[in-house]
Parts: sequence; C-alpha cells; structure tokens
Amino acid sequence: MVRFNEGIYDSENQVVIYFEGLGEYSILNLNWSKFIKENEDVKFIFYYSGSYLDELKNVLVESEFPMPMVYDPEKVFYKNNIKEELTFISFLVKKNKIVGMSNPSIPNFQKKLDELKRL
Repeated sequence: MVRFNEGIYDSENQVVIYFEGLGEYSILNLNWSKFIKENEDVKFIFYYSGSYLDELKNVLVESEFPMPMVYDPEKVFYKNNIKEELTFISFLVKKNKIVGMSNPSIPNFQKKLDELKRL
C-alpha cells in the first residue's frame, strides 16, 4: 500500500473520490492509474467509508493501487460535502472549491483534468 502524505491536501488541483462499495461495480475498478501517472500536477484523494477494511486492503495490495486511501468509517467527508444519498462520487477541485464532477468512466475525463489545470 502507498503511504499517505498530508501535503496532498495542499495541492491546487485535486480529484476527490468518495466511495462505500467494493466488488464488481466499485469505483476502484476504473482505470485511475493511467490518469494519475499522466497528471502529476493533479492530486487524487480517495475516501472510503465502507465497512470492509480488510477487503479494501487486499484490493489495494492485489491491484497495486498507486494512491493512498483515507479510511473514513464515520463518513465525515460524506456528511460535510455530499447532500444527496450516494455511494460514490468524484469531484474536480480547484483551490479547495468543487468546480465539477468526473471520473475515468466518462470519455472526456482527460479533457476535464486539462480544464481543471487551466482554471
């Protein structure tokens, strides 16, 4: 697993991902690695609020997931940032303000990341 560095929060450009589920339809199954490698000036912050911590650890190790994970069992991030009933969401953030939503399942994800960096 990748060690967490709190300096990641200081980044001007972020993609902040919240999710609860693991398994076949998990947001972790998307091709994050490609975009993480190609966008070093964008920090990707993952929050997991599900109840399967051991399973999450196994998934991260087996997939050699390239980013650290914030384990948030109390759903603090969710309660403070999400007003709808969702099990996952991915925000585009510029200077600590949400400017959009996107993820690798959307065909123009790289375009959205490029726009984020230009804002």
